[in-house]
Amino acid sequence: MELLRIVFPQHVNPASRLYGGRLMYWICEAGTLTASNHHKGSVVLGAMEDIDILAGVALGDRVAFRSRVQATFGSSMEVRVEVIKTDRAGREPLTTCRAHLTFIALDENGKPTKVAAVDPATDDEHESFRAALDRRSKRLERLSEFDTKDQADTSGFSSPSIAQAMRMVTPDMLLADKVFAGEVMLCVDEIAALACHRYCKMPAVTASLDAVDFHSPILIHEHMRYRAAVNYVNNSSMEIGIRVTAFDPYKSKMKRVCTAYATFVAIDKKGKPTPVESFEPITEDEKRRFLEGEARRARRMKRLGR
Repeated sequence: MELLRIVFPQHVNPASRLYGGRLMYWICEAGTLTASNHHKGSVVLGAMEDIDILAGVALGDRVAFRSRVQATFGSSMEVRVEVIKTDRAGREPLTTCRAHLTFIALDENGKPTKVAAVDPATDDEHESFRAALDRRSKRLERLSEFDTKDQADTSGFSSPSIAQAMRMVTPDMLLADKVFAGEVMLCVDEIAALACHRYCKMPAVTASLDAVDFHSPILIHEHMRYRAAVNYVNNSSMEIGIRVTAFDPYKSKMKRVCTAYATFVAIDKKGKPTPVESFEPITEDEKRRFLEGEARRARRMKRLGR
């Protein structure tokens, strides 16, 4: 399946580059269309694997999102989305990023249900299936680590941070009473960008997003809280940690929705990476998050072959 979009002025930042959150929204949209078409029913996003933006998307560019289901596991399926841009001059298309999303198939009552299997036939399909199995194994490991923690832990960050709260409304809805994950990713990128700009005091663009696991669906009446802070800084790049929680006013209960780690790169007036002030962690919490951010950067560099 292919979803096509044109980058309009409302989609770009002051540097005339596509907002990372809008890119993630469109990726979620393309993945949702493909997953729901395969299931022939409703689906919700369960996880988004690491995304590295290899090339910026500019105002006026045409963007194609090519997606397909490449593996199924019971009630879940992995969808691969390749993002390809073509500029206004019509030059050779360029791959911007590749994303892997896991969706959960739902029945008429909104409960997980088995999805039709995908049987790999070609060597390429078998390789894609094996890679999906590996990502699933790592995802289950991440989730098991989360389950050992207090899911009601909604404490903030000890370092300077920024918070934003909002109530989810009907336009944010995907189906019945559940919120579209693309709306959440828009807000995640926005709050992360605010924290980044407050720290570096200059323009910055989204460079990558580490794996995001959605631990519970978001209901339309819930109050969302996004909190972001700088975790790690290296030359021109900054990792921002984002914690998303939801409060149910009907039950007076708070729950963790997801935790995300976005990397931004500061740019100068010519759009080139430029160094920012170094970050010196002081508290034990800051030191822990700094070391974890450093480890995630090392994994990103290895992933990108740098």
